[in-house]
Amino acid sequence: MGAQGLDPEVGTPDTPGESIAESEMPGRWPARPRRHGGAPHPLRLPGGEGGIEPAPIEWHIHFRKVPETMIERRNLHAFKGSPLVLEGSQTVQVGDKAPNFVAYKSLVDRVQLSDFAGKTVIISAVPSIDTPVCSNQTARFNKDVATLAGDIVLLTISKDLPFAHSRWCGAHEIKDAVMLSDAREGDFACKYGLRIREFGLLARAVIVIGKDGIVKHFQIVPEMSAEPDYASALAALKS
Repeated sequence: MGAQGLDPEVGTPDTPGESIAESEMPGRWPARPRRHGGAPHPLRLPGGEGGIEPAPIEWHIHFRKVPETMIERRNLHAFKGSPLVLEGSQTVQVGDKAPNFVAYKSLVDRVQLSDFAGKTVIISAVPSIDTPVCSNQTARFNKDVATLAGDIVLLTISKDLPFAHSRWCGAHEIKDAVMLSDAREGDFACKYGLRIREFGLLARAVIVIGKDGIVKHFQIVPEMSAEPDYASALAALKS
């Protein structure tokens, strides 16, 4: 359970007398837990030397409010032959308008797909940057996309924290990569139906979005431990 009796997973109070106002829940996320009266919960530290108690410190918790409906998809993704279940609030197909989503470049740098409106976008979704296949996929797309003409943006996204992304970019001497973390809100996984129920990670997938915001290519790699179809993704970028 989270601090002050809050369950950070389901976003419900578990201590009598605690509640969270619906007005504090824009979309799927509340800004911070509050008392019945609407005042923020303070966190007071133990008294210091001389018995002086520090001033109240406000704290913020982000937790996931489970969507009312969750779509489950089977037989699209597997790990070493074992079928996995993909979850999300919706599914996206070629020809659909690409849903906007929020992810993070760092702990505080918030990025949206809409930030790249008017550009061709390729999204490379990987389970974890610290695995060989994900590392190969990320390096390959960074190399290949750099050779293409046109206003193309490559977004690599995973459930890794931004620290892991920074470490990987440093180790591979890649300076301009846009590496996004979906760990904080899970917005991308939810809107694109790519959360692996069994692992809580993103399914390996490649999405190409045209300048008009329409999905041109969407591959969910059948085997989690296999690399994607690079040729098809690059062809979609060039078309």
